[in-house]
Amino acid sequence: MSDLMGKARELGRAMTNTEAYGKLSQAEQQLNEDPEAQALLEGLQQAQDKMQRLQASGLQPTEEQMEEVQNARSEMDDNPAVAAFLEAQSEFGELVKEVNAEISEGMKQEDGEDLET
Repeated sequence: MSDLMGKARELGRAMTNTEAYGKLSQAEQQLNEDPEAQALLEGLQQAQDKMQRLQASGLQPTEEQMEEVQNARSEMDDNPAVAAFLEAQSEFGELVKEVNAEISEGMKQEDGEDLET
């Protein structure tokens, strides 16, 4: 088991050496250093929280409240730091999917059947 965990740590370290991870890390830093982006993220979070509280109490949000969330999302998407972060996050997510697919392939027997657990 410790060999498995060691290999998992190696895989994690290898993933941090990828271009996708580098882009994500850089985009996250830029996002955190952009006061406008932070304000937009906070505004969206507050609008979403308000809607969730309404729904949790059995009420439906008004058209105006739904528009508030849509407008906050739209403004956020227009921010370069947010857009760069979302793109980098998507690219890294694709890498993770590819790695997971390779792990799944490694769990198959040579004849193509899944290994018994």
